[in-house]
Amino acid sequence: MKKNSSLLKDEKLKKGNAIVEGRNAVYEALRGPRKVKSVYIDKSISKNIRLKQISNLAKDKSVHIKLVDRNFLNKIGIQHQGVIAITSPYKYFSLSSLLNEIRNKNSVIVLLDGIKDPQNFGAILRTCQAFSVDGVVIPDRRSAKITSSVCRASSGACEHLRIAKVVNLNKAVEKLKEKGFWVIGTSDRADISINQMDILYPLAIVMGSEQKGIGKLLFSNCDLVVKIQTSGKILSLNVSVATGIILHEVMKKLKRI
Repeated sequence: MKKNSSLLKDEKLKKGNAIVEGRNAVYEALRGPRKVKSVYIDKSISKNIRLKQISNLAKDKSVHIKLVDRNFLNKIGIQHQGVIAITSPYKYFSLSSLLNEIRNKNSVIVLLDGIKDPQNFGAILRTCQAFSVDGVVIPDRRSAKITSSVCRASSGACEHLRIAKVVNLNKAVEKLKEKGFWVIGTSDRADISINQMDILYPLAIVMGSEQKGIGKLLFSNCDLVVKIQTSGKILSLNVSVATGIILHEVMKKLKRI
């Protein structure tokens, strides 16, 4: 056991490695483009259906599998659900490479301004993947990044998304406009509701943090700012929920759903 713990510790700390934990997150990492180097499974529950699926997929991809004690996994992960994978780091796109990958003239991109909470970030990514957005753009600073917690919160959806990391979201918006994108922001103080308007494509949707919303300069750079029509006494929504509602309306108008 001690030898195995040392092995995993060394593998974890080795430069160029990342950790993915949780059943869905590990399963999707195996299905995605990321290189999975090894998978560690709690031997006491290795017959679990999902863990068997992970094991079979890992074998198909010639990934090393090791059955270990739960304490072994507890030293590395927090909510591992009996499985941890050692992988290559998550590979971000640049904005230019993201745009080069997009072939859909009616593309939809989501920009996230100041989303720092890993759970919210992961939930947003899960929603973006569910609605087949063409890309997600985040700032290099003041934003959550792709970590083990975010992978788990996204239920592995991050593995199937193009996520670009940029230095400046305002400059990213300017570049998107040069490429013909229509940019809409979101705010509960907007005059027009998303379900009342026609949508132009390609489209970039800017979502701000729950605390501060969209930054002032970024807000002013949007072509239009829209709100979600609500009827209750509490007007604001969790940002991940708001993203889901906005994307549902956008994709419904685009007839992707």
